[in-house]
Amino acid sequence: MSSINIPVISLRWAFHVARWQPSPLQWRRACAGLDPEEVERISQFQYQSDAKASLVGQIMFRRAAWDSLHGLFQDIHCLRSPKGKPQVVCDGVIPLWFDANVAHQGDWVVLAAEFVNPQDQVRVGVDVMRLNDQRGDINRFFHLMKRKFTPLEWVMIRNPKDSQCCSAEEQLRMFYRYWALKESFVKADGLGLGWNLQKIQFHITSPLPSCDSLHPVQDTCVQVLGAADETSKWTFQELILKDGQHCMSVAIKNDNTRNVSSTITRYVEDFEDLIPVEFEDELSEETWDDNWKKFCQMQVNKDV
Repeated sequence: MSSINIPVISLRWAFHVARWQPSPLQWRRACAGLDPEEVERISQFQYQSDAKASLVGQIMFRRAAWDSLHGLFQDIHCLRSPKGKPQVVCDGVIPLWFDANVAHQGDWVVLAAEFVNPQDQVRVGVDVMRLNDQRGDINRFFHLMKRKFTPLEWVMIRNPKDSQCCSAEEQLRMFYRYWALKESFVKADGLGLGWNLQKIQFHITSPLPSCDSLHPVQDTCVQVLGAADETSKWTFQELILKDGQHCMSVAIKNDNTRNVSSTITRYVEDFEDLIPVEFEDELSEETWDDNWKKFCQMQVNKDV
């Protein structure tokens, strides 16, 4: 593979899943592009909102893999690692120079994908958080989450503007910004619950960009306390989605720090744009009818 010239490109996609009301045909076409195990997993959700978000995330992942790799390989499959992270297998081999990750929360499903030179390795993680997600009394909420952040991070959360009168809203926005950063780091690293989050310390320099900007903040740094310094291998990109209420954080680990990627940020407006025409419908009528009935029987939202 080292002889193939692959552009170093980063994809960032966001889809407003809360607005999507799937038709029976859309649901069937989307499920046809998934492995039977994924279709069954999605059918077990209690709420339609969770099923929709999971389905869209899986389709996003497959679309990014297909668009990027179908010209290089004959056989492309999307599976899950032993730790549950989606991964691509091409002609029986995992291409370590490609990685993608999806996340959903609130109204949005987001994807981040990285393509680097074939001789390199890359890992990517993404998270999205609603910035105004109030959870009752803020002091009690922060006390429950105390062990998730370092003392320095708590100073920044509680007093992000170096002011004596920082509003609860401003504190929550900074809290969820840090939380999204940590989630994206953990997902990229692949250890998941194996991380002690107080060992991961972020140093934020710049405010988040405005919601109408497609250019992410990229000067946030990470420090893994008590471990070798690998700061130069990590890049973090942060965006405010266009509703102004959600932040998206992307973590990229690339051992070759000379790689400079061209970030392509896109809002996917139409679900049809996510389904490649190459997806073949291999579902039987019985399987399809049963799957659609399960979706229709789910509760519409979590307020029901």
